[in-house]
Amino acid sequence: MRGLIVTSARAPGHPLARAVELLRDSGCDDVVVAIDGDDDGGLPQRWAAARAACPGVFVTVLAATASAPRGAGRAHARAAWLGAFDRVIDDRSAPDVGLGGRAPEALPARRRALVVLRAQPLHVGHVALVEHAARVADEVVVVIAAAERSHTPADPLTAGERIALARVALSSVSERLWLCAVPTPTFAGAALDELAAVCPPFDVVVAHNRSLSAMARERGLDVERLAAAITVDGAIVTATGVRSALAQNDHAGLEAARARVPAACWPLVSTVVRDRVVALARPEHG
Repeated sequence: MRGLIVTSARAPGHPLARAVELLRDSGCDDVVVAIDGDDDGGLPQRWAAARAACPGVFVTVLAATASAPRGAGRAHARAAWLGAFDRVIDDRSAPDVGLGGRAPEALPARRRALVVLRAQPLHVGHVALVEHAARVADEVVVVIAAAERSHTPADPLTAGERIALARVALSSVSERLWLCAVPTPTFAGAALDELAAVCPPFDVVVAHNRSLSAMARERGLDVERLAAAITVDGAIVTATGVRSALAQNDHAGLEAARARVPAACWPLVSTVVRDRVVALARPEHG
């Protein structure tokens, strides 16, 4: 079973750890802590404090931008990006398991790299990009972009499914990884500004996306990229190519997709993702 804690994480401490224990005691073997990022500044500090309060538990951010759901039920609307849960604790509606203890501390001064991925689905090229970021920085901030998009031919996976793929594929750098789901920005030119508002401070952007690279350079940030694109069988690996291979729904397509997806991701990609891609590829009439 899966459990979710939605919290503002104003002052994470023992009560947050107790909420995690409550979910685990109820049979949840996978617990996610989601920081509701609608409020004022200090989100990275609250994020870090929540991670420190419950080691070994996955902590993400339900980041708000101008295009994200707001108002009543906003956190639960964004929590839907993460997938289905069997048990949910909202610390604002259950103050007895709310957050107490010490206030969040300032983040250590570390060099951080930003990597932005749609990950529809995650493939070996994405992993190579993140691993390169881990070589040039102390920590890596991986943003699962367009979090609100799913169940379309170009964006079949939910944010939760994409996060699940990233969690298993990037386990080698998990201790240095910040993972965040962020919706599409209202204006493309404001993307980096909106990311800076919800992510830990970053010094370098690792990307092949020309628009993101240009915005980073204009803001005086370092820009890194792989020396060469990742290829399989002489072709550059792309998520579009993986989706096309899965949509063939035959042995050749499956083998082509398997060669382009991290081995740890294949169980999910070959079942849930494959079935959805095939369903979405069918014509609507006829």
